[in-house]
Amino acid sequence: MITVLVIAAFVVAVLWLTHDRDGLDFGARDIHRAMAARDRRSGPLGTVVP
Repeated sequence: MITVLVIAAFVVAVLWLTHDRDGLDFGARDIHRAMAARDRRSGPLGTVVP
């Protein structure tokens, strides 16, 4: 019985740690964040603003 509880707790922990609210996988999330960071540094004419 303890083994079943340990396995269930492990599965729940893995699911909780890998859950993404946006529904994106890790690679897509990194790309999305990089694009957002780039857009924050861009001015109205598309030039990079320091």
